[in-house]
Amino acid sequence: GRKPTSRTSNVEQKENRKQDDLNRFCKFTDRKQAGSSPEDKKTAIVQALDQLDKEDDISKDKKDLDTSFNNNSDDVNVELGEPEKDSVTAISPPATPQDKTPRVVKEVQISPEVMEVCYMHALSIETQEVMGLLIGSIKDDVVIIRSLMVGKRTTKEKSRVEIDDIELIAASELATSLKDEKDQVLQVVGWYHSHPHITVLPSRVDLRTQSGGQLMDKHFVGLIFSVFNKNKETLEEKTQIIAFQSGPQKEDGSFKLIQIPVKIEDTASMVNEAVFVSVYSAMADTWLKPAEEEYEEYQKHVNPAIDDKVAEMHNSALLTTRLTTIYRDIAEPAMRNLETKIRKLEVTLSSRNQSAPSNNSPGSSCVTSPAQGTSSTNQSSLISGHQTKP
Repeated sequence: GRKPTSRTSNVEQKENRKQDDLNRFCKFTDRKQAGSSPEDKKTAIVQALDQLDKEDDISKDKKDLDTSFNNNSDDVNVELGEPEKDSVTAISPPATPQDKTPRVVKEVQISPEVMEVCYMHALSIETQEVMGLLIGSIKDDVVIIRSLMVGKRTTKEKSRVEIDDIELIAASELATSLKDEKDQVLQVVGWYHSHPHITVLPSRVDLRTQSGGQLMDKHFVGLIFSVFNKNKETLEEKTQIIAFQSGPQKEDGSFKLIQIPVKIEDTASMVNEAVFVSVYSAMADTWLKPAEEEYEEYQKHVNPAIDDKVAEMHNSALLTTRLTTIYRDIAEPAMRNLETKIRKLEVTLSSRNQSAPSNNSPGSSCVTSPAQGTSSTNQSSLISGHQTKP
């Protein structure tokens, strides 16, 4: 910002630079005019530069923190849906953690089925956060996520989401109705929510909410799905996932972030039929719960005492439009995905049936019969809502 002329002497240029520095940095020194002596000017400049250095360090720390998460060499890539289009990155803890706070939970293991439903739920709404509860078991300080429950929201905002306490009770009842491979009752082991268009790192509110969950159970964990984020250079869109807990409370009232490694466990939801079915029942809630939210919002504006046909028509039309959007953007793609999976299973089972030596062989008992394959086709027709060709 300095533009000295050739006719200005070196001494004058030096004084002009000092005055320019004072004018530039006066907003940091809280002075409208510094002292007239050179020492006062020098002191003001030094204080201002120190303040700028501190702010640069804070900004650099934030940038380095984001870089450490985005460029971590230990990231785990999990591909769901179409591998060439959709990818989920599990953010691993840094190799050299800055904080020596011990981790209560050593690792979070999650089934691919639960990951798929959480992924689909997070991507179902771009302008608002979504939330749900995680169901599973705990073994040797390892949290195993086997199922989930989609939450019905009471607060729907771009950077904030809340669910009713009734949802937590319903999730606890669902968990107690499910058992693992050792016939042990499952429990609510954590929660998840989405971060559309923002970083995967938890906010102060997220860490405070997480600390409340840890009061109930020290193994309670949180998952965050960062979605709808594009690389400005490559335009590549990826979903990042982080597992975390809250550490000790700081002097300013905030909580420390404790990252937890995430691992995909293929058999976590395969322990029995009830657990497996509960996961895909939760998938249906990704569009049923938003539909319930819209209907409840519609009921708030219904007043039998006021006979306003125009307002009633407008509200009814708006409700129909929103429900149609939910079906088009969430329900229909999900049902097509399930239909595709069923067809792939039919092909797999058919090939296994053909490759079996005979029906009397010892291994034939685990092969699905043609009649069962026909049943799968009928299920496919029921799920998609229309008749499919054989």
